[in-house]
Amino acid sequence: MNKNLVSFKLTDDDFTALKQKLMEVEAKVNEFALELHISDKHTLQAMGVHSIPFTEYAYMMAIQRKDLVPPFMNMEEFDKDMTLFKQSRELLQMVDIIRERLIDTSAASGADAFATARKFYHEVKNAIRFDLPGAAVIYEEMKKRFLRMNTKTAPTTETNPQVEIKKTDNNTAKAEVKES
Repeated sequence: MNKNLVSFKLTDDDFTALKQKLMEVEAKVNEFALELHISDKHTLQAMGVHSIPFTEYAYMMAIQRKDLVPPFMNMEEFDKDMTLFKQSRELLQMVDIIRERLIDTSAASGADAFATARKFYHEVKNAIRFDLPGAAVIYEEMKKRFLRMNTKTAPTTETNPQVEIKKTDNNTAKAEVKES
């Protein structure tokens, strides 16, 4: 693929403003959001796609038929939980859209930059034939850093493992580290 996928320069001011807004959102979310340990996530009977209609109906009926609500059931907590569930799902949908767009933009701009870097690498390699000063040093340094697609490299402390979250059969999340 030789075409340029993306051509946009995010100004430093806009980048800083976006980071600031994201930090503000994170701070606001941290006022109510939990960070569950993975073992806790596995023990939850989380509400999933199939249990949402059941739970919403039970909530609606509990509000309408107070005579059926047992005295030990805390309707105020049920209301808080349902409201927060709906609100957090709506926020998640919004965040997911932004996240997917950022992933796509990062992938496209990264592919563009990598394609240009490979072109430069080959031009430097050609420049050696014409004895251009410094070309051989640049080429040798780039050659060390060039990742060959068919060769696995030993992980270094600089690598960031890719973690993939998979949904299991019982509606829990399982994190797996993807090997490069």
